[in-house]
Amino acid sequence: MMLPPVTPMPAEHTSTHAALFPDYVRLSRSATPTYAPFDGKVPAKWRKAARKKGFTIVDRVKDRLHVALLCHDCGCTHAKRVSVVLGHSPECPHCIKHQRIEHARTVG
Repeated sequence: MMLPPVTPMPAEHTSTHAALFPDYVRLSRSATPTYAPFDGKVPAKWRKAARKKGFTIVDRVKDRLHVALLCHDCGCTHAKRVSVVLGHSPECPHCIKHQRIEHARTVG
């Protein structure tokens, strides 16, 4: 089953979202979560893999196995394990939430 295309994330929290989803809070680009930094360099291989998948590695966080990713679509950051960036297709939780809201809106 093909789902309808999703529109880009809105720049502002609209009243439509508030009316349809009262507990929905838009994560603004400036209100990115903070993670404990981890000292260590980010290898070029990691940066290249993230760029190919639509993300930019901001820094290493939490521990040696996690990085903070900046999503090229919505501009929000989130933490992912390095193994996900290198060997899989990381997904942005903010974009997923927006897609679900858009699909719910189309269904009614």
